[in-house]
Amino acid sequence: MDIKKTEKFLNTFGLHIMTIIAGFVLLVNPDGATALVTKLIGWVLVAVGAVQLVGPALKQIPIAPRSWIGNGLAIVVGVLLLAKPMVLSDGIGRLFGILLTMEGFRNLKLRGLNLLTGLTCAGGVLLILMPRTLTQTLFAVVGIGLMLIGMLNIWGKLSDYRRLTEPGDPNIIDADL
Repeated sequence: MDIKKTEKFLNTFGLHIMTIIAGFVLLVNPDGATALVTKLIGWVLVAVGAVQLVGPALKQIPIAPRSWIGNGLAIVVGVLLLAKPMVLSDGIGRLFGILLTMEGFRNLKLRGLNLLTGLTCAGGVLLILMPRTLTQTLFAVVGIGLMLIGMLNIWGKLSDYRRLTEPGDPNIIDADL
């Protein structure tokens, strides 16, 4: 195995280690990941709103009133998300809870009481009462998935490395293209 192949192997190996670490962080601290994503969204809203307001003003181009309102609202929402990042998590959880509860009642009306209808209504009510549960569970599942992907990729790389470094079958011709 030559130097370039070894460097490439070690670089991808490091990437897989970082994937496992990111998955572990998501699994251990899902609220931190939620807050980080929300703060990123907040910064983007503030930046876009400010650029949309300041850009035309610097060029002395008149700005339409609805543009002032829309961009001002984007800045206000962005600042709110930066100040209280878990607000978005709570809002999304409650929204999904309301939607699940409505779907459960719709199924109750159409199909009558059954296990799926009961679980849908119960899940919706739980999400309304505990909205962060959805994002915590989602980020924890994503964290477990990242850890598994990283471990499986490392296992595959190690098996490839072992296969490439072991003496091969003499009947196989290895051609370097």
